[in-house]
Amino acid sequence: MADDIAFLRVMTNRKLPGSRLTVVQAAQIVEEWQAQPNVRVIVPGDEHWTLFRRLVIEGQASGR
Repeated sequence: MADDIAFLRVMTNRKLPGSRLTVVQAAQIVEEWQAQPNVRVIVPGDEHWTLFRRLVIEGQASGR
């Protein structure tokens, strides 16, 4: 779900360079992805924050 939202956010952002999609176009693409029989929506489990925190710290992630 977060990846779908990120796709919509990026592909409809008029401030970014390149051609952009309308919200309807971007939503249709996401719906096409989700309709594929081999697509599964993965949701964070109980240990998500612990694992994410460790990866961010060990990987020295930074940025916006």
